[in-house]
Amino acid sequence: MEPYPTLPFYLPSLRVMYDDFHPLLESSCSLEDQYVLSLIRSVNQKLHLVDVHDCFGKTLWRDVFSQGLSCEVLNVRSLHFRKLNIVGEFAQLHILILDSNRVTGFGESCFSCMPNLTCLSMCDTVVSDLWTASAALLKLPSLEVLWFQIWICCSESSTDGGGGSSTAP
Repeated sequence: MEPYPTLPFYLPSLRVMYDDFHPLLESSCSLEDQYVLSLIRSVNQKLHLVDVHDCFGKTLWRDVFSQGLSCEVLNVRSLHFRKLNIVGEFAQLHILILDSNRVTGFGESCFSCMPNLTCLSMCDTVVSDLWTASAALLKLPSLEVLWFQIWICCSESSTDGGGGSSTAP
């Protein structure tokens, strides 16, 4: 007989009694997308910060981006989306960090439901269509800070004059 009986764990019936809830999910976690989504939805009103790095598949993120979250800070790294389309309700979101994602462009309605977003970081992305990116960013009425940096790696055999080599040709 076990000293502590095993109880079934049902995420949809989870009730949180704290003012803030900050779950930490790392890439070594073994939760499936559907259970993580249930956990996030059950504590949605209590979330302040969501910080997820290369942990879950496209299905989870498509659902989150289409339905939204009530967090104030969303940090999502290492997504494997080519075209990002965040259209869900993100009315409480103030800071969005999309660093180190392979995003090349944005959907037509991307960022349209983020009226309070003041800070957006898109460092080390591969956005190639700056016209579409500009149109998407115009939908952010409260945006005050934009970090947008592309890391360019140059080989030593570069002939464009701006290469990273310090040796003479």
